[in-house]
Amino acid sequence: MSVPAAHVPAVPEIPRPPAAEPVIAAPPAAAEPIAVPQAAPALKLDWSSGLQQVETRAERVQAAAGAIEDGAPKRVKRVRPPQEPVNQEPLQQVETRNG
Repeated sequence: MSVPAAHVPAVPEIPRPPAAEPVIAAPPAAAEPIAVPQAAPALKLDWSSGLQQVETRAERVQAAAGAIEDGAPKRVKRVRPPQEPVNQEPLQQVETRNG
């Protein structure tokens, strides 16, 4: 079934925006070596409140980390109880008003 050309409404032509110019990425800069910060020396601070600064020794940190990885007991996951079966019987309407 074809429609005569006289009955087809004219579609207005929408002007297209001008095409954008393509974006060209800049060439990568030469890789410069990254400076790795050195360990800071221990600070000597004057605590006027009588507090004492305490630092952990690196050997003790490594020993504790090794003990955690080796023999630390793993957390036991909780066992869920089995779900109760869902009742498949048809529902019944119950009146709750005295009437």
